[in-house]
Amino acid sequence: MTKWIHLNHGDAGLRRFFARVLADLRPGGVFVFEPQPWKSYGKRKNASDATRKHFAEIAIKPPAFPALLLEIGFADCVLRGTPDDAAIPKGFRRPIYVATKPRAPPADGAAAAPGADAAR
Repeated sequence: MTKWIHLNHGDAGLRRFFARVLADLRPGGVFVFEPQPWKSYGKRKNASDATRKHFAEIAIKPPAFPALLLEIGFADCVLRGTPDDAAIPKGFRRPIYVATKPRAPPADGAAAAPGADAAR
């Protein structure tokens, strides 16, 4: 999904998407994503005039997504692994990241009720 957003809405659209994900998560919630390699963008860049334009202007490449998520406000972004199972086609062996929204302290300083900050 990130490649489609990126090619159709550029870096600004990708930033907007990540910011909306962060806003929609509960404190401590997680965002799991699997960015496609930059090489795969080239295969779809000519889908329309808009995608060609955005492709030419993209400055934020997929390896920079974790840093972008931290910049936007996620507490962390961890590479959980890359599947290496030979049964999985090469095009689907992409890195899997987990980004976590910061936990907000309770408003009154007391301990939060169990489950109050469960991820959605």
